[in-house]
Formats: sequence, C-alpha cells, structure tokens
Amino acid sequence: QLLSHIKSARKSIDIAVYCISCFEIADVVLQRHKVGVRVRVITDQSMEIAFGSQNHRFMKDGIRVHTNKPPFLMHHKFFIIDDELLCSGSFNWTSQAVTGNNESVIITNDPWTVEPFCAEFQKLWQETKPGN
Repeated sequence: QLLSHIKSARKSIDIAVYCISCFEIADVVLQRHKVGVRVRVITDQSMEIAFGSQNHRFMKDGIRVHTNKPPFLMHHKFFIIDDELLCSGSFNWTSQAVTGNNESVIITNDPWTVEPFCAEFQKLWQETKPGN
C-alpha cells in the first residue's frame, strides 16, 4: 500500500526517514523522480555509510538528500505526497521493516494532521545539510 501511495505522487515527495535501505521502495521513489516529481529526502547522517543505504543512489540520480547534524538522531519516519497525504509511524524503509518487524503506519489526508508535518519537514530541511 505504501508503494501505491508513492506511485500516486504527481508533484512532490518529501521523505524524513531515519534509514532507507529497501531497494523496492527506493526504486519507486527513483521512478517518480525520473518523471519529474520533486523528491527531497532527509535521513540520519549515520545512515550515509550504513549497509544497503540508498542515499548515494538517490544523490547519483539527482535526488537532493539532507542529513542531520550530530549528536542527535534524525529519527522521524514520515513522508508527504503532494503536500496532501501523510504516511507516518514506526516504519523505517528497510527490508526488515517490510518483511518481519511489527510496525505501525498511519495514512491520512486530513489537513489538520498533514500541515504540521509539512511545516516540520520544511524546518528540518532548513536545519539539515546536504549529504556527501
């Protein structure tokens, strides 16, 4: 279901996720980017060198990736589609989260819920730095 929401993006995908290592999810994000959807990613700096991290793959294909400033973690797990749809919960974008973990995800288009997350993403985007 998350993949179908990502595939539905027409203008933007804003992603704030601690870790992105699931190839299948990364593939769908890259497909949307290649058809002109603006994609911005914020991940934890420690994930730049983590096994399977998709950060470098995203950056190689022109997706802007920012990371946090240590010593604190960028521990959010949410994404916003077209500034209208929010997916948030405990779900990191890892194969383990997809295949084995007990995870929670809430999906909503309620503006009272989506708008504060859009504001939080913008704040984080300004506070973080471009990845390597």
